Amino acid sequence: MKHCHSITGPKRAVRRFLFAGLALFLGVGARAAIPAPIEAALKRGAEEVERWAYTETSVTRDRSGKARKGETIVRVDPSKPYEEQFTPLKIDGKEPTEKQRAKYRQRGIEHGKQLEQEAAEAASGVEKPISINIGDRRATVDFANARLVNEVGSLLTYELPLRPVENNGFPVEKFQLVVRVDRDRQSFEHAALRLIARLRVMLVAKVQSGEMTVSFTTVDPKLPSVLSTMRMDYSASVLLVKKAEFFETTRADFQRVKPYSEKFGVKLGPLRVLPF
Repeated sequence: MKHCHSITGPKRAVRRFLFAGLALFLGVGARAAIPAPIEAALKRGAEEVERWAYTETSVTRDRSGKARKGETIVRVDPSKPYEEQFTPLKIDGKEPTEKQRAKYRQRGIEHGKQLEQEAAEAASGVEKPISINIGDRRATVDFANARLVNEVGSLLTYELPLRPVENNGFPVEKFQLVVRVDRDRQSFEHAALRLIARLRVMLVAKVQSGEMTVSFTTVDPKLPSVLSTMRMDYSASVLLVKKAEFFETTRADFQRVKPYSEKFGVKLGPLRVLPF
């Protein structure tokens, strides 16, 4: 998005702090405290996340629904060599430039390094806490105090408390994390991270509301649901200028594939990054 130069930095900081890099980490050392339905969904999701190719379409819209720019469309295929796994088809509605294509090739290379590092850590028994990352801020997920807030048949909804990491600056009291799992299918159905109190970012931006939601869909009834939609929205004031917009990413054209990493004997361990 193009912004006025005087407010580009703060606005990007708002988005980065609220939504960039949002992920749950499953570490082998903390499993005992995880409610069984969530643990099963994490394990099955980790086993499946690299086995689906899909086309990902992203767009940014203002509150009226008008697109800020054109769509960005990327084909993701974990069966290809790492540098070919992310293929941009459109960037902001335009044909990708060579520089942009190179950026996505590098993204694939870095993704491959991450997978191999995770596999090596899992094989060595390295323990990591289960945490949630937003940009460069981190908080641990307190599964021991997970609260079941709704149960409809096999669908279970949990509220997961967040705990601050020392000197990290994550304002855990301002966020609420909720996940819904299907106990019978051992699969995630929905997740949401909500801002429940106003938040100041840097010194010039104040976020009034914000939420990231993730939805999953069933491609094969015999397999866990796959992530299909991510939506992130916020309203804020930056240097007294009010701003409200949302970002939406959808995945479609799913195809089950054999991960490229397995061709070289790289077996992914239980330590995985799930995209929500």
